[in-house]
Amino acid sequence: LRRMLASELGAMIKKRKWTHVKLAAELRTSRPQVERLLNPQPTKSITMTTFSKAVAVLGKRLALVDA
Repeated sequence: LRRMLASELGAMIKKRKWTHVKLAAELRTSRPQVERLLNPQPTKSITMTTFSKAVAVLGKRLALVDA
């Protein structure tokens, strides 16, 4: 799940032609935090709330569905 979310978030950033610094400013966080979001092999945990905020800033919505 983490790899998929990081990949999708990275694709959204590229599509908008945003830098990690721009996304960090929009999220009111640091660039290293954004890089942790985009890292598919994490060294620290990231909450779903953080992923959700990042996706919302990019104009999308994150929904987890029990299939």
